Amino acid sequence: MSQTQVLQYGDVATKIRAGMGKMLRQKDLEEMCAKPSVADVAAYLKESTAFGPLLESVNISKIHRGDLEYLFQEKLYEDMDRMVLFSKSKGSFFGEYLTRQRECENLKILLRNLHGHHRFQKDSLHPIKKTEVPFDLLASVESIPEFVELLRGTVYYQILHPLLVSEETLNMFTIEMALEHYFFRVIRKERGNLSAPDRACFDEVYCVSIEVMNVLWIYRCKRFFDMSPEMIFRYVVSGFEGRLTSEKLVQLIKAPSVEEFMSLIKKTVYAKIFDTDQEELYSMRGDAYMRALFSKQLRKNPYSEMALTLYYRIRMLEVRTIIMIIEGVRYGVEPRRLTKIVGQEFYWKEDNDGN
Repeated sequence: MSQTQVLQYGDVATKIRAGMGKMLRQKDLEEMCAKPSVADVAAYLKESTAFGPLLESVNISKIHRGDLEYLFQEKLYEDMDRMVLFSKSKGSFFGEYLTRQRECENLKILLRNLHGHHRFQKDSLHPIKKTEVPFDLLASVESIPEFVELLRGTVYYQILHPLLVSEETLNMFTIEMALEHYFFRVIRKERGNLSAPDRACFDEVYCVSIEVMNVLWIYRCKRFFDMSPEMIFRYVVSGFEGRLTSEKLVQLIKAPSVEEFMSLIKKTVYAKIFDTDQEELYSMRGDAYMRALFSKQLRKNPYSEMALTLYYRIRMLEVRTIIMIIEGVRYGVEPRRLTKIVGQEFYWKEDNDGN
């Protein structure tokens, strides 16, 4: 790395190292999984982890899963916003990443509430400093067509309007996938603003993480939805070739059965993700695979524009793990089984890139 990189990103790299040192460890996961209630999990987080200050003013005895999830996500967003402001590079790539991700997530939240006729609470939206999307107006509409019409003039109108047949036949799954695909297209376009070393890091991180998402998605399509290959092709994110050739991905999509898919996937670098007869572990193993990849790349590229994104992705996985523990405790999953499920977070050590 050059002296210019150290000077430009040194302060942010120091903050990232400090943040990584405060993250949950295996012992914390085991302790949380053994708790008898969500309130007890929250109490452990408050008393024994770096989340203590966040929960200082919270009434632990009355805390709900949704409240905790919102608190954790907002703390993560606040931390990353400060990182962007602190960065001498102004976090151009990461700033765009955060803005588009929050826009897409907010639209999903609003549409789910509208589609399910739930009462909407404004503070459930993620804050965005600069956006052309009229979220205040969107939060007050009562129909899907009106919602989409308010997006006219934004890129999201072009995405959602073609999918709107009628309010009654609105397909939320299709809409959410369309927003996901848009987000990945934006990120791929922003790649061009990165330096050559950062582009190399981007290609490794995003191509592989999207590929992991794709193979897990293909498995679910075949296992739970009995989707045709033609339908799966519509939803798989393309244009990010990582450790699989496009031909191998097509073979996985066209596999005539779950058994054939498993036979094929176990001949790839992603075999470890599926190397268990407990399919509920696949998702967490996928997360662990990506965490190992992000951690390795962060160590290799601490003084870089991509470091912010890598740190953010690692922190996001930590929040997902906490929420999974809370859900497991809430529904009475046996502690040993829950520990095994979330313990996949550490299935690959941080010095391993998933291979």
